[in-house]
Amino acid sequence: MKKHKNIYQWMIYIVSFFVLSVAYNNCGSLSGENGGSAGSSVAPSNNGDIIAIPNTKTASILRASRTLDSLVSCMSLVKPSPAAVAEFNKVKSSISEEGLANSLTQPMVKSMVSVSAVVCNDLINKERALAPAERLIFKTIDFTNPGLNKSQIHDTAKRLARSCWGRNPEVEELDEISVDIGRNFSGDTNQIQTNKLVYMCTAMASSFSTYEM
Repeated sequence: MKKHKNIYQWMIYIVSFFVLSVAYNNCGSLSGENGGSAGSSVAPSNNGDIIAIPNTKTASILRASRTLDSLVSCMSLVKPSPAAVAEFNKVKSSISEEGLANSLTQPMVKSMVSVSAVVCNDLINKERALAPAERLIFKTIDFTNPGLNKSQIHDTAKRLARSCWGRNPEVEELDEISVDIGRNFSGDTNQIQTNKLVYMCTAMASSFSTYEM
């Protein structure tokens, strides 16, 4: 158990940097069509927080009170597990209460990642026990075979994106996810397969595309 906890802690740090990188790369492209509005966009400041840029487009983000419910909903879970509720209660003080774009900070991103990791693990455990046809996200994953190929990664990522982002992922996004998983994981065991799936699910569920409004 301690070993798995250390693995997930490492994944939280890695995914946090991944999510921040994606947020920084995407924040300048927000427009009215994407749910933004006239006002200000966001960008990283010298201390790592995200600050407003005057006279550009604005995106708001989910309030703290809606974060866990949104995650549970986008993954079609009936309700959050006790572990997810406990993790959310532990970190919710660092999640924005106002939902302002310039309230997005590194501690907040890490908190959203840690909650997403628990919810994603709950989803994997739920769908592992189901027949492929009954699953929402991991339809092409063979949990009895520890391998995970590019086709399976792309199919899973597409399902996660449609469910949590409300859109299909771009080809570049799919390729980035595949490359990132290959860069951070090696080997084919059941635990490594689970780690890859938790990593991918967490990165996508806690990304800017999930929380922007």
